[in-house]
Amino acid sequence: MSGARGDTRWARIERWFLGPAPLDGLAAARIAFGATLFLCYAVRAPVVMDYWGPDGFGGALFLAQIPDAPPLEHRVWPALAWMRHVRSEAVVWALWGSLLAASAAFALGWRTRLAGALALALHVLFYARNPFTYDGSWAQYLTGPLLYTVLAPSGRLWSLDARRAPPATRTAPAWPLRLLQVHTACMYLAAGVSRLDKESWLFGDMVFVALSGTTHSRLAIDWAPWLPLLRIGAWGSLALEALAPVMLWLPRIGRYWALALMALHAVLELTTNVGFWSHVMIGCLASFVLPWPRRPAR
Repeated sequence: MSGARGDTRWARIERWFLGPAPLDGLAAARIAFGATLFLCYAVRAPVVMDYWGPDGFGGALFLAQIPDAPPLEHRVWPALAWMRHVRSEAVVWALWGSLLAASAAFALGWRTRLAGALALALHVLFYARNPFTYDGSWAQYLTGPLLYTVLAPSGRLWSLDARRAPPATRTAPAWPLRLLQVHTACMYLAAGVSRLDKESWLFGDMVFVALSGTTHSRLAIDWAPWLPLLRIGAWGSLALEALAPVMLWLPRIGRYWALALMALHAVLELTTNVGFWSHVMIGCLASFVLPWPRRPAR
């Protein structure tokens, strides 16, 4: 009997990881990730050479002007360090333009896998060239979720590819979706655990501090009268993120927990400047929300 139960358990795990799953969440994540990359690099058009050019920070010509400049290759995978030695602005502009085109094509679902693979490779290349030009850690975190959507047939849904050749099914093997979901849950686990020993979170002061400072706040107003409400918001945010690794997996609660986290990230985007972190996380959380259950036909 115990052997039969074990076989059944492994069969369920296999179906969960390898069985068919809807593509809706991955398609939504694909759109979010592609649009995020496009916006990130498009708004940096005026400073492309300052950030990634040969005479920009850490570039070949920049380092040549500094006697005994320490090598920066140890900060990145050595195979990607070659871009630090590029001496042609035309090459940097071409790579930047290719990244814009690839990320837009990936979001629109045109030649989806090829565009996504190119966008991922170029994003990693630009990040390795200068990891200090991104607001927060979202740019590094995005590489994993972006890879899962590239590996999945996410172009079958809500894409130009699907309009040219409509797929026979809206499902695909579940493993890219599960990897994205596990990756998202682990991020919230790390974030939640890291805050449990921070007094600013435990006493509910973190949101007030963030909104009152000039580093991250978008709104220059006096938040002191709102301190009690902001404390509730801080504790609510802590609970939402700390419990997410468990609550997201509960069948009847997980979808609504993900929606609450999406709302939290939307509020963060409106009130604080944390780069494109909220955009990325909303895309990740779509893997828990979609497809939304339909009411059975009467």
